[in-house]
Amino acid sequence: MEKIIFRYASAQSECTDSALAAEKEYRGKGMKPYLTSGRHVGALQLMDEKELREHGVVIVDEAHTVGRAQAEFLVHVAHGLNIPVLCVGLRCTEKNNGADFSLGTPYEGAMLLMAWADEVGSSLGEEPVQESGDSLTDEVEINPILMEFMDAKTYAQKLDIFVNRLKFVADDDMVNTVAVVLDVEIREGDLQRRLLEVEKCLETFVRFECDRLR
Repeated sequence: MEKIIFRYASAQSECTDSALAAEKEYRGKGMKPYLTSGRHVGALQLMDEKELREHGVVIVDEAHTVGRAQAEFLVHVAHGLNIPVLCVGLRCTEKNNGADFSLGTPYEGAMLLMAWADEVGSSLGEEPVQESGDSLTDEVEINPILMEFMDAKTYAQKLDIFVNRLKFVADDDMVNTVAVVLDVEIREGDLQRRLLEVEKCLETFVRFECDRLR
């Protein structure tokens, strides 16, 4: 029986960094980790067992956003299908910095995973899912343009970076990272088609962003 592990972080960027570090570690071992976000675990549930086993490991960013059914499924993947699952997420909403006594509200998904996971700990700790080598949270070299995209505050800024620079150097791994950052599902396939799909998603987000500001 494989383990399901929940690693908590203090900020969403820390969650994503840990998930990307884990993905790179497994790819370095010749594996094809399935990286997704908590909001898209439903797509994982639609995969057949054979396809799931081809990945060998499941990594879930923003794991605190899962519902009860999704959390139960992740436990099944680890305990029933013997596929290790690494979940990284927040434990609670941000505290009110203006009041020391204010406490964040626990996320339902985080509470479920902390109760059912075989191991729980900080995302800065050692990742026992790995078989050998250094900690999965060791510093990972990320393309500086991709890092700039991740740090951009608005979708308009992200679109500008993507259209004018990132898409010209992006590979499938970068597209997967962008999908996690945007919390969208980009299907596997031709790289140019995937890049166009990302661009359309960003354009849609920019329109909604502009509508909110009016």
